[in-house]
Amino acid sequence: MSQAKTDSAKDAASVAAGSSWVFVATLGAHLLRFVTTRVLSQLFGPAVYGIYTSALTMVNLAGTVAAVGLDYGVVYFGSRHREARDDARLKGLLVTVLVLPAIAGAVLCAALYLRAGTDELGVAVRAVAPVVFALALLQVGRGILQLSKDMKAYAAVVQFGYPALLTAFTVGVALWTRALVPTLYAYVAAGTVAMVLALATGLRRFPILRQPEIRAQLALPEVVRFSLPQTLATMVRDLNQWADLLMLTWLAASTEVAIYRVALALAMVGRVPLAAVQAAFRPMVASVLAMGDTDRLQELLWTVTRWLVLSCAPLLLAMYLLPEAPLWLFDARYADGADVLSWLVVAEACVVASAPAIPVIVMSGRATLNLANGALALSINVALNYWLIPQYGAAGAAAANLVALALWSFLFAVQARMLVGVSTWSRPTLLLVAPTLVAAAIGSQVDGLVPRAGVVLGAWAVHLGIAWAQGLSEADRAFLDKIQAKFGRRRG
Repeated sequence: MSQAKTDSAKDAASVAAGSSWVFVATLGAHLLRFVTTRVLSQLFGPAVYGIYTSALTMVNLAGTVAAVGLDYGVVYFGSRHREARDDARLKGLLVTVLVLPAIAGAVLCAALYLRAGTDELGVAVRAVAPVVFALALLQVGRGILQLSKDMKAYAAVVQFGYPALLTAFTVGVALWTRALVPTLYAYVAAGTVAMVLALATGLRRFPILRQPEIRAQLALPEVVRFSLPQTLATMVRDLNQWADLLMLTWLAASTEVAIYRVALALAMVGRVPLAAVQAAFRPMVASVLAMGDTDRLQELLWTVTRWLVLSCAPLLLAMYLLPEAPLWLFDARYADGADVLSWLVVAEACVVASAPAIPVIVMSGRATLNLANGALALSINVALNYWLIPQYGAAGAAAANLVALALWSFLFAVQARMLVGVSTWSRPTLLLVAPTLVAAAIGSQVDGLVPRAGVVLGAWAVHLGIAWAQGLSEADRAFLDKIQAKFGRRRG
């Protein structure tokens, strides 16, 4: 076995150690988000729930921007400082990533509050605007926990803890008051508690902050050079993510916003394995890139992409061909979201297909390229939304989202190959995904829920058969051994 394959097996075990916790937490988080979406959408109805969604879209976008790219910066610079055992620079970095987002969060919070209008949406935005400060520091806390590589704490506090707080606070208050503004106040309270927990948990992993003999060495110019383009890149990325909802708010009725939000919540269930793997994968990529070991990175990318195809493809196929089924869980007023859900599932599939390439570009220090990718996708997204939403409503927004995300994902995959010399897709993985693609093409031409369900089941059988025939790689065995050992200890 080559050294790269041996190292990749070790990396796979490390990713498994973190992603197993994150997977369980993310699965629980999606269940909680589903409960929240279902309760609030039923309780408020499409019109008011659309206003709720629009207000949260604005503050979440502002909170991400207020983090000024330092949720990525703390992982990028922190990994290098830890590899170099440079405690002074690491301490200076931690101080910087706390101060700058706090200032930006306070400024954006005030701006959003003061600029909000006097209509129903403006009242909702003012009620929830204070959460921008908390969300900025929550993003940084997430990055600090990823830097510590304590994925158990990351899973408990960020992946599960934050959604659990949101569900408990917002659903509880909504059921009690049946009013929009108190529910938004509850959202602010949940975000604030989550921010305190994330920072307290993450910073406790770095005792150098409590050692006065280590003087913090600030490197503001270096951090700013990274964070400014990364801030813009993050803003553009999130605008891509939220552009459809923002433009639906502008160009369509609030009922269309609500239908789209319900479909989006369902489509993102297919991203659960991706969220689990990425949390542990990003700091691993940063460390391997710092070592300059491209062969090791290539093996790791192939392994992670194969895992994502194995775990995501069956669920995404089922939601694409059977969109009516999950929508049965909602009120009949949301049944028009079937086509929207199918479009969004294809968009999620595009993201999953090239997701491992994204941290390769970001963690190799190419923040400006990351920004350019996002800006191109955003311009196409906005143009298509402006063209399609007036005629097709939520379905038009979903189609625009698909085109933008497909382009964005493709760019990262090509650039990782051309600039870093690594690719995400291996021949075995292409063979593994083939039955899903064939089934999607056939099933889309079949009428009736039961025949389409038959196509899905047949594709699942072929998918598992190919996976079985391919067998386990050394990295797969390392991954499974780590999972078995972890849960074996829990049973013991």
